[in-house]
Amino acid sequence: MASLQSDIASRQQLAEHHVLDPGLLLRSNRGAIIAANVVPLLVDLLRSDQPAVQQTAAGTLWDLTVSFQQSRDAIIAAGAVPPLVALLRSEQPVLQQTAAGVLIRLSEGKEDTIIAAGALPLLAALLRSNQPDLQWIAVAAAQMLVADCRQRRAAILAAGVVPLLVDLLRSDQPAVQQTAASILWDFTLSCQQSSNIIIVAGGVPLLFALLRADLPTVQQTAAGILTTLSKCCGDTIVAAGALPPLAALLRSDQPDLQYTAAFALQILALDSQQRRDAVVAAGAVPLLVALLRSEQPRLQERAAAAVMNVAAGSQNNKDAIIAAGAVPLLIALFSSEQLDVQRVAAGAVSHLSEDAIIAAGTAPLLVALLRSDQQVVQYRAAFALLHLATYCQENEDAIIAAGALPLLVCLLRSHQPAVQDATDGALLDLLEHNEDAIIVLFNAFLDANHPALQEAAAGVRMGLHGLAAAERYLYVMR
Repeated sequence: MASLQSDIASRQQLAEHHVLDPGLLLRSNRGAIIAANVVPLLVDLLRSDQPAVQQTAAGTLWDLTVSFQQSRDAIIAAGAVPPLVALLRSEQPVLQQTAAGVLIRLSEGKEDTIIAAGALPLLAALLRSNQPDLQWIAVAAAQMLVADCRQRRAAILAAGVVPLLVDLLRSDQPAVQQTAASILWDFTLSCQQSSNIIIVAGGVPLLFALLRADLPTVQQTAAGILTTLSKCCGDTIVAAGALPPLAALLRSDQPDLQYTAAFALQILALDSQQRRDAVVAAGAVPLLVALLRSEQPRLQERAAAAVMNVAAGSQNNKDAIIAAGAVPLLIALFSSEQLDVQRVAAGAVSHLSEDAIIAAGTAPLLVALLRSDQQVVQYRAAFALLHLATYCQENEDAIIAAGALPLLVCLLRSHQPAVQDATDGALLDLLEHNEDAIIVLFNAFLDANHPALQEAAAGVRMGLHGLAAAERYLYVMR
């Protein structure tokens, strides 16, 4: 310890020599350096009028912060943040880069302190640099400062950083592109204002270009931003030509990239017939159907959800999905162990042609889903059966033969109005032209230990038939 103190005996000596040997300090352990009260001396040297001294002091602080929280605490306590922020104004790019790097390492838990010292406008200025290394360290610092805090995101919006980040999407450095895109994606998830700024700043064409980048991480981040933008600006995204490159990403051998692209198409196909038609025209349907074969449940779910949204549109869209071979694959997903996969598969099937569904043997699988303990799955299955049973005697017979009636009766006791309504509709359609089915069903409940069931069954025995009997039965069950 004595030799260490001798080496750093006075600030004046260090300043006069205009040099500080990091190796001299770091040859001793960091704990000894902190104990020797070196950090305040280094912080003072950040204020030197000699760039070489400032750079050496900042570089030593950088080294001290590596994987050592005690040194970070000591640097903050010594008041390092204001002089480090001031160095972002330096005319020396290396010094600016080193200062930004130290601020990154100090930022965890101290983001508000760094922003209060005026870092954001200076980092924004560095984003305009024509030096890739400086751009990257500035955008990395901005990423650390805005993470997980809406108030700090508001500050970075006010500093005009978002248009600068959009401009960095043009960088020829993948690390710069990726970091800038990651911040933008984070912003779009929590701030509607940022989505509008990205579009106004011309971000959409740049994001399309990134969909064709060589790096899957860059492609995925760009697709993620477009997904979020689609929730508020879907027509703008489609009009700008997003669908063909998004559809192309479904062919990727990267599951994360396929997932993000399918999610974007799912959002774009929601609540807009024009966008659904555009998804079909872009050739996305066969690629989405192919993803239904994936061994990954999350990909199956996302592809099925996109197919479901497209199928909610015109008959031409439904025909395209059926022609792509979706029905057997969706039916196979009814047996998935993942409830969310079952749910979206049933939802997709409910929008398709009755003839195609019955021909593919869907009825028994839909009936089996009525046993699910998930009310969303119950609703989807009952709604799909209602859809199949309407105006089609052949479908009604197939559903009854699959054993639907007792299960639908049980669902009348559901606490969810949507499940009750779908069940009511399915039962009334099934029983309207099937008096024999009513008698068989109600006779089966004569011995049930349930007064309402016994009363309804007795009513049938008294001569209530057809739809009147069904309506009486449903009323009693309620």
